[in-house]
Amino acid sequence: MGEETGRLNWLWARHLIAAARAGGVQDAVLSPGSRSSPLALACERHPRLTTHVIVDERSAAFFALGLARRSGRPVLVVATSGSAPAHWHPAVVEAEAAGIPLLLMSADRPPELHHCGANQTTEQYGILAPHVRASLDLGAPAPEALEGAAFRVALAVDRTLWPQPGPVHLNVPFREPLLPSPAELGESASTERAHVRPAMRSRPQIVIPRDRIEAMAARLQGRRGLIVCGPMPPDERFAAAVSALAARLECPVLADPLSGLRYGGHDRTFVLGHYDLFLRGRRWAHAARPEWVLRFGAAPVSVALARYLRMHREAEHWLVVEAGDWPDPEHCAGQVVHASPAWLCEALAASVRDPVAKAWTSGFLAQECRVAEWLEEHAGALPLEWEVLRRLPALLDDTSVYCGNALVVRDVDAVLGGGGSRLQLFGQRGVSGIDGNLSLAAGLSAAGEEGVVALVGDLAVLHDLTGLGLLGGRAVATVVFSNGGGGIFGLLPQAELPEYERLWRTPQPWSLEQAAQLFRIPYHRVASGDEAAKAILAWRSAGGPVLIDVQIDAERSLAARRSCWRWAEAAE
Repeated sequence: MGEETGRLNWLWARHLIAAARAGGVQDAVLSPGSRSSPLALACERHPRLTTHVIVDERSAAFFALGLARRSGRPVLVVATSGSAPAHWHPAVVEAEAAGIPLLLMSADRPPELHHCGANQTTEQYGILAPHVRASLDLGAPAPEALEGAAFRVALAVDRTLWPQPGPVHLNVPFREPLLPSPAELGESASTERAHVRPAMRSRPQIVIPRDRIEAMAARLQGRRGLIVCGPMPPDERFAAAVSALAARLECPVLADPLSGLRYGGHDRTFVLGHYDLFLRGRRWAHAARPEWVLRFGAAPVSVALARYLRMHREAEHWLVVEAGDWPDPEHCAGQVVHASPAWLCEALAASVRDPVAKAWTSGFLAQECRVAEWLEEHAGALPLEWEVLRRLPALLDDTSVYCGNALVVRDVDAVLGGGGSRLQLFGQRGVSGIDGNLSLAAGLSAAGEEGVVALVGDLAVLHDLTGLGLLGGRAVATVVFSNGGGGIFGLLPQAELPEYERLWRTPQPWSLEQAAQLFRIPYHRVASGDEAAKAILAWRSAGGPVLIDVQIDAERSLAARRSCWRWAEAAE
């Protein structure tokens, strides 16, 4: 009986993993454990799966998040029973909010071992709700349920991608013995074919009727308008389509750094990236009254842009959403359009006949140039973080840049206005946490051959030291802005309280150099933009990982920011 159970578990696991692979999964991230042995071995022996073994389940989930974010494909994550799947939770919350496809398989004890004090046993079904698109319990392996279980895995993979991408949780109980004998397992590959119907799945492009397109085009053409693009998955078709629409309308595109529009080979004539500074000039921003705003993607990073949109909420705001929540925290949208963004841009470009007024667009273009020139002229007086960032486009091409949260992504928003290099900017703006940053950057690296630069703060490194350990052997340059704790809180009213240092800034007495030594990662301590640039160039030549520790004088940096903002706010 025992050997039969082991054989059935092995057959069951091979079918489940084959079904996941047939659905499009190419990578599996495994954390070691006993109860998950059948699943882990089936992944490792599948000839067309790439496996990544990561001890810490929290780090493993963020690694998978980076891999899925960069590739656009669902990534399988496997863990054992008990508290292990609970460690996925922070990454799952981000995947749900950002629409990143993850297929999460947790091994479990069988039903008869629940609620009786059995070791390493807890209620796992629903443990990740409500942050997953679906939760399924496959039940303990049974010969008559084999085809149905494989079918549900195929369904789960599909649910990670459509109608709204995101994480899906599968709970998979196993009885002991978990596997047949080592002699019976041998060295054979896991080549089991899953009999899944339907074998092929297609996902629709969401379109709207032609008369709606014509009516929408009529409301846009010849009137003062803006296209606003927030964070979006990388999509070359959308970049080309929205650029063509902007050219047809001759209207500005305010492009978030994570929109995929600021850099690349598409037409960037009307793509603007310095609006976080020029929209701080309230007099100019108030006078620049749009008649319509067409919005794509998630909510932008820029606080100045959010304020500008609220200031002009009387304009017609069109929000384009394929599925799911409406990304409109300002509550300005008067029209919600459910359509595929690239298709909608292409359809509108084919229907628009009259551009907007040239004086309208030229005003925005002039503001963009004014900010770029001012940043160049005042290079020596800028925050050191900005000095480092401004050098990146000239140093990097065909490189993925991960932008950490808090101050980092806001600095990127203000300074990296755009250019012709093929920088790809990634972030973690679903719920904007600072956990898992380095693990996610390692996942980005695993998804492509080009190097990755991770821009993070010192507390983000502390949050994810296990992620620092994942960088060994990977071409990842971790650029740490060491400002002595939570520097972003220095911009808030709490900074005036006597408890500020203890409760908000929280400076830490640990050494980044010692952390790098622990994981045998080369370390460079720098104190200027030029020194940081030299360290990045050396990394590009040498390859592998490196930690570049940029020493920030927090008070000086804060004073320099405020000086920049005062200049921007005084603009006419």
